[in-house]
Amino acid sequence: MHNRRRIRPVLTVLLTFLFTGLIGTACESSDAGREPTETEDGVTLDPAVTVPEPAPGAVPSPEVWVVDADTDQLVALDPALAGVVRMVDTGGAVLDYTVTPDSVWVATAGPVPFQRVPRPAGRPVPVVLGGADPPRRLAVADGAVWVAGAEVSGTIRRFDTAAGTVTGEVALGDRIDFLAAGAGAVWATAGHVLFRIDAAGPALTGSVEIPVDAGEDLSGLVVEAGAVWVLADGVLFRVDPASLAHGDPVEVASGNSSVAAGDAAVWVTDTFRNDIHRIDAASGHVAATFRPVTKPVALAAGGGSLYVVHTGGLKLARLDPADGRFLAGVQSKVSLRAVSYG
Repeated sequence: MHNRRRIRPVLTVLLTFLFTGLIGTACESSDAGREPTETEDGVTLDPAVTVPEPAPGAVPSPEVWVVDADTDQLVALDPALAGVVRMVDTGGAVLDYTVTPDSVWVATAGPVPFQRVPRPAGRPVPVVLGGADPPRRLAVADGAVWVAGAEVSGTIRRFDTAAGTVTGEVALGDRIDFLAAGAGAVWATAGHVLFRIDAAGPALTGSVEIPVDAGEDLSGLVVEAGAVWVLADGVLFRVDPASLAHGDPVEVASGNSSVAAGDAAVWVTDTFRNDIHRIDAASGHVAATFRPVTKPVALAAGGGSLYVVHTGGLKLARLDPADGRFLAGVQSKVSLRAVSYG
């Protein structure tokens, strides 16, 4: 992990990023439905443009947020992927982040482990959690940011965003791997166990072991359409939030997969087969399988689009969630590690 804070004019940062990082975009024209033509050096032919950064106090508009793992920056793009809106230097490797209407909350491995990035504009603001357990996973629910620490105690703290302080915590006894919120609770996984936490407490109200082989790991956790979805080495479990019962799992990938939720669906990537699966959240069945890009590694759904980091993290694509049709994209010379919409 490295820490490279750089102070330079915003215009210089944006231009540098555009011409050495996200410097290409696919136009939504007659070429839609296929990936953009590339030059020999891997740069798309149509240059990206810079979208003016909103003024402080303006009403935030939806944005697509990605992590530049090479420079430890959060990068916001407009939803059409027409250009870069802003870049945020977090001062350390981004471990996790979550987007709310007025802020982006960030956990880093740098000297400022917990930060709030104001929206639509503003510099990162350090947030004091207290205690010695640095944040590792984040989720948002009921006016609070839930922060899972990096220690093996499995402590999850409730940070009240209005009061600006921690108002409660619960220890699960094992290091938290994934954290999510929804369906009336906060959810966490540690090892092969899914935990349910009462957001009002906070208090542990239930747990269930996900039946996977000893050598397999849980690889994702999302909440959608009143159900909890747990990904375990390419197999997807649908868990009832009240009873914690689950039905037969759905095999959706051959391994090395990621999961996202949105637009009444659960989305799973298969990096080995280059597949993207859409699971109907109501039925739990695979509704469609797309293969529009290569090596999908992360994805997010929102605003009527599906955003996919692919080709090992060097490209970001915007797809039609109905049929997987390629709509637009950008190419980067740096490594993109995550994507969110909000």
